[in-house]
Amino acid sequence: MDKRQLPGDLTPDGSGNPSSTSTDASLADAEGEERRKALSGLAHQHMSTVASGDVETSMASSHPLGMPRLTNGVIQRGRHVARIGRARWWGIATVALTLGVVIGAILYAQRNDASTGHTNAAFHPIIPRLDGLDCPKDVAWSPNNAYIGIVGYQNACADDSPSSYTYVPGLVTIYDTHSGKLIEQIQPDNAIEHAQSIAPPLYATPAAGVQNPSAAVIDYMQFLWSPDSRQIALVFSVREWTSATSVTLIKGLFVSDSTGAHARVLTHIVTPKDPPILEWDIVAGEVIPLTSGTSSASISPSPSLAAYATTAPALRFQWQANGHLVPLEPLTATASNGASGATAPATSSPIGTPDGGKDFSIWQPGTANLRIQATEKEDIPGVYTWETQFAAWSPDGRYVATPIMVLAQVSPINMPKPAVATLTDLLLASAPAVPVRDAGLQAVYAQMPRDAFDPNAQSVSIAWRPDGIVLAAQPTNAAGNATTDNQAVTLYNCQSGKRVALLTPQMQSQFSMTESNDFLRWSPDGKRLLLLDDALGSVTIWAPGLAPSA
Repeated sequence: MDKRQLPGDLTPDGSGNPSSTSTDASLADAEGEERRKALSGLAHQHMSTVASGDVETSMASSHPLGMPRLTNGVIQRGRHVARIGRARWWGIATVALTLGVVIGAILYAQRNDASTGHTNAAFHPIIPRLDGLDCPKDVAWSPNNAYIGIVGYQNACADDSPSSYTYVPGLVTIYDTHSGKLIEQIQPDNAIEHAQSIAPPLYATPAAGVQNPSAAVIDYMQFLWSPDSRQIALVFSVREWTSATSVTLIKGLFVSDSTGAHARVLTHIVTPKDPPILEWDIVAGEVIPLTSGTSSASISPSPSLAAYATTAPALRFQWQANGHLVPLEPLTATASNGASGATAPATSSPIGTPDGGKDFSIWQPGTANLRIQATEKEDIPGVYTWETQFAAWSPDGRYVATPIMVLAQVSPINMPKPAVATLTDLLLASAPAVPVRDAGLQAVYAQMPRDAFDPNAQSVSIAWRPDGIVLAAQPTNAAGNATTDNQAVTLYNCQSGKRVALLTPQMQSQFSMTESNDFLRWSPDGKRLLLLDDALGSVTIWAPGLAPSA
């Protein structure tokens, strides 16, 4: 494990925040400023040369034909004075022209193309494969906006199915969001296996050529930052195959400093009586029971909804002092004739953050879908759905709740509701209903084709900016034929539903990753947007100014 310290740990105030006054500037902004400074210095040097009186030497090198310094071997004073004047203006014109060309090039590279709506990325992309990471499972911003963390595997994907068991060690990479530099790598597998003595697979058959076939495959699911940005947590599970058809499921939580030091591992063997969601007490090192008291029991979903949500479906959640997460604004189960969503887009409001927020909404990064079976014409027009899955860390840093998951029906405005047979065919007859949150989400659903099965356009990754005013959306591109155009990110105004920008990611397809996982994440301060796209092979971060304020 790399023992390097995070730059934030070295700041004078100990806050972990970079001390630079340009903390929200992108790498491209810094490079542009360096170019402008270099050009300004060049102009100053040139003008100083002109003003010093060494005109003829300067002009001899700058004039296209080389201006002569002597006439018949004698210095002509009158002509020399005139020559000085002409040279001074020629030098000024040359510098002005150079400045214009360079500044024009910079503006052109960073401009918004009015004809296409594209906005170029202003950050050199991060290439996870160059740092040994593949199969990303989650990515998260630190609450102080200074770092991002990615959890995945080393150079390949793991597989815990008994017929093709493939052990691959997990890997965490942490990057500085202002420079894009890798500042930490953490390998959590050993701590997890040794701390809890997780047994190797007894009946699983390793795939051909698998190294270390006796090691237990750890399924990493979520990455979290503590509210003070000093700790990280990984949500994981392990399946112990006790026979060819029987498995023991272990759920766990890995917690360490942001450098990987002081690692702690909490595990829980799942039983049929356990609720779908677990709440971990990090200080006590145990799972909090959810069966004592009405407030704690209310977090568990009813049996009819357990297949669609790990909590009682609600639009918002709030932490209590005892570590229990309580649902607010609960959702009702749907009627059998379709979702009973809102008849108009709801007013936009702050989304809230699960990384240290006292309360937060269900509208965390997720996927908007139009579900249509590929071979069943009677399922058209299909069922609109919204799904998300995330974890939450309490404001006091003591408790973690995971996973918070919901798969719900949605009824967009002026869209036909699905028939009962369609809901049954798609196994959504008992799914809860959520309203269309805003006009931005309505616009995403409205653009999905409804007359045929089209997975490239009927599944869209979305993420709301923390203030709830802008929605980012990107088609998931199930076909895998990624280009910077079909992987572009559209920004919608959530109050009007209008498209306000089209962001073009940077493509490094030679470093594309194995598993199809895309992640859209806004920085906690709402000033930057991150896209981790496995097909493009890159992490792109758009800087302030490229994402509109409204």
